[in-house]
Amino acid sequence: NTLRIVIETTEGTIFEASYMEVLRRINDEVFLLPGVERSHMKSLWTPSVRWVGVTEEGMEGGPVIPDNFDGSQASLEQLRANVERSGQIGQLVANDFRSTVIILPLLEKDPEGRKLNYYEFSQNLEKLRLKYETGPIKVRIVGFAKVVGDLIDGIQEVMFFLAITIGICTAVLFWHTRCVRSTLLVVACSLLAVLWLLGLLPTLGYE
Repeated sequence: NTLRIVIETTEGTIFEASYMEVLRRINDEVFLLPGVERSHMKSLWTPSVRWVGVTEEGMEGGPVIPDNFDGSQASLEQLRANVERSGQIGQLVANDFRSTVIILPLLEKDPEGRKLNYYEFSQNLEKLRLKYETGPIKVRIVGFAKVVGDLIDGIQEVMFFLAITIGICTAVLFWHTRCVRSTLLVVACSLLAVLWLLGLLPTLGYE
């Protein structure tokens, strides 16, 4: 259950101070979201993403984002060199250097033992998208948790189509049986079976 947030720039590349600042802010905010497995989160701004190089003095390495990164041209050039040596091109960084990915592994339960609320989590992500998707910055979110959150968000439309389906089935049954009692009995038994199913799913842990 891993979520991926893609932050893309439509102007220039990721090696610009404004882009890196937006990426840093998004990284810091999603890090604090409840349900995120923070120890395995990965982005250019996480210390676990490192570069390694071989020099005449031996092996060298460090975090991709330099410790003294300040958005200056020199630090951006250093960042580019670190990215190219990190092996993250095609993984965290796009081949054309126009987007990067934040990888968010999710926990099934929070420290208090409560299951992840997909709807609430999805709403937090949408607020984040609205906050930072401005100008040349585009934010795309993919993953199971986002899909489930969107489905829950559209539950009213799902219920509307369910009501239409029940109405059509009831009309067809009545046309076939010409008996109100038989029609209502069949529809009631079918709805009761659906109700039981909706109750069994959370009981078995599949809500």
